[in-house]
Amino acid sequence: MATLSRKRKAQDIAASQFRQKALELEDDWKHFIQMHMSAETVDIAKELTKKLSIRGADAVHLASALILKNRFKEKNDRLIFVASDHESPVQQ
Repeated sequence: MATLSRKRKAQDIAASQFRQKALELEDDWKHFIQMHMSAETVDIAKELTKKLSIRGADAVHLASALILKNRFKEKNDRLIFVASDHESPVQQ
């Protein structure tokens, strides 16, 4: 919602587009998996920031995705985590 609000304020999207996208987001939200911030998440995020030099919020998102992935039970379950950044890719 914050991104939509910023785009609306910058006049990158019209008021009608903002309203439509906000409604779509509210509907989509019902289907999102909610991850609680736990000590495990924080610990993994701290290690990720040391290893990958990523921002704290990005590390929390990645740590949450890794925790979720580890909870998969079925062999064919998979998680696809997509991110985009203007900085150069991190070498691993």
